[in-house]
Amino acid sequence: MLAGCAGKPRLASSDAPRIPKGAEVRCLFTPVPSVINIPLEIKTSFIEKTVNEQLPRVLYECDTLTLGPFKNVKVTARKKGNIRMQLSGNELIYKVPLSIHMRVSLTIGALGFSHTEHQEVEAGITLDLRSKIFLNNDWSLATVTKPQGYTWTSDPVVRIRSVSIPVKPVADFLLSKQFGTIGEIIDNTVAASVDIKEIINPLWTRLQEPAPLGAAESSQNLWLRLTPQSVYMSPITGRSGSLQTSLGIRTIAETFIGEKPPASAPVRLPNFTAPGKIDSAFTINLYSEISYGQATLMSRQMLMGIPFKSGKKEIIVEDVVISGLGGFMLIRLDLTGSFRGRVYVIGEAGYDEKTQTMFIRNLNYDMTTQNRLHKSANWLMRGIIIAKMEPLLRFPLKETLGDAQAIAQFMLKNNEVYEGIYLNGKLDTLTIGGVTLTEDAIRTVILAKGSLSVRTGKK
Repeated sequence: MLAGCAGKPRLASSDAPRIPKGAEVRCLFTPVPSVINIPLEIKTSFIEKTVNEQLPRVLYECDTLTLGPFKNVKVTARKKGNIRMQLSGNELIYKVPLSIHMRVSLTIGALGFSHTEHQEVEAGITLDLRSKIFLNNDWSLATVTKPQGYTWTSDPVVRIRSVSIPVKPVADFLLSKQFGTIGEIIDNTVAASVDIKEIINPLWTRLQEPAPLGAAESSQNLWLRLTPQSVYMSPITGRSGSLQTSLGIRTIAETFIGEKPPASAPVRLPNFTAPGKIDSAFTINLYSEISYGQATLMSRQMLMGIPFKSGKKEIIVEDVVISGLGGFMLIRLDLTGSFRGRVYVIGEAGYDEKTQTMFIRNLNYDMTTQNRLHKSANWLMRGIIIAKMEPLLRFPLKETLGDAQAIAQFMLKNNEVYEGIYLNGKLDTLTIGGVTLTEDAIRTVILAKGSLSVRTGKK
């Protein structure tokens, strides 16, 4: 495992060292999540262009309208030119230019004869609408459009022969009877054309892929892995010709040195929640490792050739080898003196915050050693290994903290972690969050806390 704890330890074969029955690894550390805030911007010009492309040219047709003495007047309202938009807070203000085309049947009589002729007239009008903008938690953009009035772009009265036909009743009819329909058309067009989920989903997916961070002040490769947990969106506001909001991704940010870590199990983009109170501090979980080979060399310097006494008994460590076993540290000791032979002991990882030292505690024989040793050999365990050796099994982590500080500062200097996504910030504190034992190394978890800003776009 790359983070957290091993679960129930597995038992090895009967010929290999084994964990005592009932022993379980205690979880010393759970990665700390924090929130990445990413600004999101949608240009009003994009919405305007899309609405103009998708809004039908003919917005209203009717052939049964009555205007004064004229019946069955055919009226057609067409879009005349492009709709214009501007932002005011969280509202879109539309100006919809229309051409109102009317076909009027006019009966003319003289000397007992009459005939009907059809006359077509046209007038220009601009409708004013205002839309409130909402973002549903399923990522759909919604607007509620209401009329705000109209202005004439041509004479509001047209004449056919000697007859004056007021066009104002047509406009009033559109406002009172059909404005709701026009508003619905615009609302449906905006909802269908602006897919926030389509904008967010590629980013959400990309963030889950471990990203190389380039060469810091370390000769080893550095990787950032984000494991998103949830997401929130702040309310939409309008500013400088754009709809603007902030996307907050609650995630575990982990940094690994060495080989590229496996990606976490993919998480599908969930519905977002209201932000509530968000801590602006950001935490990076930095993982640094001491290999068991390194631990073995340090332990040899501390233990080999030194006589350990308990009463009249004395043993000397000829060799020591450290490895991992199911979340425990396995220590192989080759001994001479009052006891000759090989024993295995296992222990748990601990951390002394004051001295910034990792140590091994709760030493005990592994299962196979317990079965082999005679009861009288308990002096070896209690009197020497626990009393004399356990206090020496300590590994300083000050150097690890220094390396981690350099790595954290490197990450927070306008670093492009994913294409078009940049991290920038400063480091406030650096602390050890915990120590875990993997199958290959002693893993130190360092919490780098500070402020972080994220921006998108070109460098």
